[in-house]
Amino acid sequence: QILAPAGSAGSPSYAFSAQASTGMYKPGTNQLYFSVAGTRKLRLESAQIVVETALVANTTLNVIGDAAFDTDTLFVDASEDRVGIGTTAPQQDLEVMGSAGGVIAISTGETTIVDGDNLGAIAFLGLDAQSVPKQGAFIKAMAAGTHSSNVYPTDLIFYTAATADVVERLRIDSDGYVGIATSAPQSKLQVATATGTYSHFGAIATTNTHYTGITLGFTESNNINYR
Repeated sequence: QILAPAGSAGSPSYAFSAQASTGMYKPGTNQLYFSVAGTRKLRLESAQIVVETALVANTTLNVIGDAAFDTDTLFVDASEDRVGIGTTAPQQDLEVMGSAGGVIAISTGETTIVDGDNLGAIAFLGLDAQSVPKQGAFIKAMAAGTHSSNVYPTDLIFYTAATADVVERLRIDSDGYVGIATSAPQSKLQVATATGTYSHFGAIATTNTHYTGITLGFTESNNINYR
């Protein structure tokens, strides 16, 4: 054994001849501290290890078990594979809790936003036969004009996929108009179809294509009009 006095941050027990204020010391029972240039940087104690300066990982940082950052600012529940923001008991894969309701913000780094710019999106993915992630649905917020002070025209667009690519199905434009199968609704609700067909709200029998519900528009078949 090599016994040394307890030391301090400015004069650690074990130091270096080139810099006596950098080294290791023991301020109390079951405590081992490290200082650099007279400032405490790392504390090893019986119940915890405390880093008292910025922690930089130049490679993968592996944490085994739960991880808590500032108690509940960010919490990783290792046993349930869940992440909580504002809570240490997340009930889903990701839970955001706030005192007045949790809020998730998706933003763009663009400083000049013009018509057609993407403000943010949520993608829903599934694996194909080769285990490659593919989009099955998509929700996007898109600028519907130039953004300026107190002017933020934005459309919210919903996409789904029937085959390989997602296709726009529904849009809520910046005026609050809702369009189904149209990207430019002209009324509170517009359901667009091909020329000469109609929009139907209700059910279609699979055997004889008879309709139940409400039909809007018109079609012509054998000179019979439906309006």
